[in-house]
Amino acid sequence: MKKKRRADNRGGFWGGMGETFGFGGKYTNYMSRIFDALLLGLCWILCSLPVFTIGISSCALYYSIVKCVKQDRGHAVSDFFSSFRKNFRQGTILWLPDLAVLALMFWNIHILVTSSSKSYLFLFLTMLYGMIFVFVLLGAVYEFAALSRFVMPSGWFIRFAAYAAVRHLGTSLALLVIFAMFGILAYRFPLLVFAMPGACVFLISEFTEKILHKYSPDCGGRDDPE
Repeated sequence: MKKKRRADNRGGFWGGMGETFGFGGKYTNYMSRIFDALLLGLCWILCSLPVFTIGISSCALYYSIVKCVKQDRGHAVSDFFSSFRKNFRQGTILWLPDLAVLALMFWNIHILVTSSSKSYLFLFLTMLYGMIFVFVLLGAVYEFAALSRFVMPSGWFIRFAAYAAVRHLGTSLALLVIFAMFGILAYRFPLLVFAMPGACVFLISEFTEKILHKYSPDCGGRDDPE
């Protein structure tokens, strides 16, 4: 009986090791998801190089991270480029005004910060431009997260983004913390920049998916990751 019990225990141990580290086990599954996130981040960097494609690249990255990394469905790279092609026109229309406002606010802030004047007017304008920059940045996050999920007119995405950025202030603040954290990491450890896009979007989706689920319209969307 002791020998049999010992054998059973040994079999259970090795069986557990096989389930964890064997092909298709938990370890290989997690490592595969991490590799997909890194690969998707590289796709995002390459597709964002023209700058005017950052918005649609972010939409595709969000879609493929949620579907392929978080839910372990589909194929990461093919789903990324499928979403990129499908949403290219509308995503570009949404992103170009955002890009123009972000660039203008950043330039204005740069001029004010580097100027010699320290008047209250300059301080007020710096804060105003900074708030506009942050609001548009958050709006872009909500816009392209929603675009990755729903088929709607462009005006709907703009209104939803503006509403969500204010209505869900706690989530918006959490997104700012995430951006600040990854910005600091990118500044301190530049070599990690290739690993950051996927990880950043993964964390962002932890918050935005709850909001998207709450406002999911009943009138059909595209392939919903949920």
